[in-house]
Amino acid sequence: MASAVCPSCGETIKVTGQVKIGRYITCPICDEMLEIIDVNPIELDWAFYDDEDDEDDLDYDDRDDDDDDWDH
Repeated sequence: MASAVCPSCGETIKVTGQVKIGRYITCPICDEMLEIIDVNPIELDWAFYDDEDDEDDLDYDDRDDDDDDWDH
């Protein structure tokens, strides 16, 4: 069974199943979502999510609506 070091908590964790770049695993110690970024030796990094839905949650119009000093 393969093992790797969690970049978040520093614990050695067992990697079960298929070991391939891009696979996501969760550290059983700190519950951090990790991604396999190298396979020989196995290296883990924090998982990066490219979730376009998060972009919809951002409010780009941060002007103060109460400040109407300009004419329409």
